[in-house]
Amino acid sequence: MSRKHALLVGTAAYADVAFPALPSVRADVHYLSQVLEMPAVGGYEACVRVEDSSKAAIKQAVERFLREREPDELVVLYLSGHGAYDREDGQLYYVTTDTEADRIQQTALDASFVTDQLEKCAARRKVLLLDCCFSGSAGLPQQGGFTVGHCTGRRGRWSARHHRVTALGASIHH
Repeated sequence: MSRKHALLVGTAAYADVAFPALPSVRADVHYLSQVLEMPAVGGYEACVRVEDSSKAAIKQAVERFLREREPDELVVLYLSGHGAYDREDGQLYYVTTDTEADRIQQTALDASFVTDQLEKCAARRKVLLLDCCFSGSAGLPQQGGFTVGHCTGRRGRWSARHHRVTALGASIHH
């Protein structure tokens, strides 16, 4: 039986007052980890929680978590908090505790980093859950109100071939 692992990233508090606090994010991360770790429900070995962290800390956690995975494992990566869409570069950004609203490209976590790390991850089964504004802008084809795509291994390209990465997000605007 394959092993299951989840990395749950939630940002509820922000240094920049342009991003209002999202207290429900803490509950979402807590209860999702509880459900996933229940033997009768999720059966996950462990859920790593990263809460209210900087861009650098989240990048390090995502990279380390995905690098440690084996081909037979199921991986879930959950990101909850504010999302920002930069019209200039057409990129979704995950807002972290140290993101500056007037410097999104430089201070927020870009979605392409996350997708690049998923592409490099050895696990054959990967699920990306985006619970943030503009999650539908993550460069994935949209179907039925949710973004569902599969990663091909080519930077920023998603299709139904090669590595299977299922990504879910519900919003293409704020």
